[in-house]
Amino acid sequence: MSLPLLLQCRHALRLGMDHLIDRRWGIDTLSGTWALPTTVGKFNDARPNVPISYFLLFQFLGRMVLKPDDVFYDIGCGNGRVLCYIARRRIAKVIGVELCRVFADKACTNAEKLRGRVTPIRVHCCDAVAMDYSDGTVFFIYNSFGPQTLQAVLDNIRETAARHDRPLIFLYNNPIHSSVFQASGWLTYAGKKTDIFSKQRMELWTYGRPAA
Repeated sequence: MSLPLLLQCRHALRLGMDHLIDRRWGIDTLSGTWALPTTVGKFNDARPNVPISYFLLFQFLGRMVLKPDDVFYDIGCGNGRVLCYIARRRIAKVIGVELCRVFADKACTNAEKLRGRVTPIRVHCCDAVAMDYSDGTVFFIYNSFGPQTLQAVLDNIRETAARHDRPLIFLYNNPIHSSVFQASGWLTYAGKKTDIFSKQRMELWTYGRPAA
């Protein structure tokens, strides 16, 4: 089998898995994806909504230890796939931040319909730069914006960490702006996870404790 055909088959299998899990969980995280957002944020660097596959979610986050008092943020949550995945595990709260009203409304609908949810989900429709992250302990980012917004978000979280000292974990999927983390001066690189087929990777960065 040629490489292009193999890649097409793998993509079809993962897309089929996405549809199957959505159906089993009573949600729809595929409708309207890849559409451009209706607004572009403070720094005009918002990006299209491209959800991470369930396959990669299981691979990257399946063995991650989350504590009962953790508050998980998906910054740029789109239709809420990651929110729904995490909310089937018992932690304190799962919170989505989404700039586009259409996606935020869909994430809310999915949160309400999700089968097997054991943790409450909240979705905030706002610019990630303006969000209050003072209760967050785990942050998931999948390139929903460019380096300027990423820098502003990290600065915001750093300020809350200074006022509410707590250990933090950052999960940066497809880390094309990893240099922003590297230059932060307050975050510690804790490794990466890589999918051997797609070569997509997720970096782990921490503050105040090693990653689990």
